[in-house]
Parts: sequence; C-alpha cells; structure tokens
Amino acid sequence: MASVIRISRKGWHTLLNFLFHTGLTFGVFAGGINQIHFPLVCQIVGIVLHYASLSTMLWLAFTARNICKDVCKDPLGAQDRSGPAQKCSKATILG
Repeated sequence: MASVIRISRKGWHTLLNFLFHTGLTFGVFAGGINQIHFPLVCQIVGIVLHYASLSTMLWLAFTARNICKDVCKDPLGAQDRSGPAQKCSKATILG
C-alpha cells in the first residue's frame, strides 16, 4: 500500500525536531524528577528541562506557521480569478 500522507522537506524537518525535543522533555522530566539529593544534578536537569521545553514550544510554533501557510495557499492561483489579485495588506512578524 502506498503512503497517502505527503509532507514537504521543511515539514519533515520541523516534525522530527518537534518529536525529538518533546521526547527529550518527557525523558528528562521522568528521569530527573527525583534527583533532589545532588544539587548539581538537580541544576543540570533543570537547565536541560528548560531548554527542551522551550525548544518544543519553538518547533510547535514553526509547525503551526507552516501548516497555516500551506492551508492559506491559493490552489487555483490569482490569474485564474476574474477579479483583481488579492495581496496581503500588511507584513507579518515572521515575514
């Protein structure tokens, strides 16, 4: 059976990074939640947990942005319309 899910190279990249950082967040949390006896280990777990959770949110935002851009694309093109082409009225923060 052939795969019916098509994903772009950029989408594949963001999906893999999102899954990796989500797994890292869960793994560090599960493995480090009881590491309170050694202050250095506790600090390292906290730093890695903050990094991994912020990275997960960043990749989630990139994934949402890419999905939004893909959904908002006009499949027919502006030249096929009878009316004038519509342009974005203002620039967005991410470009």
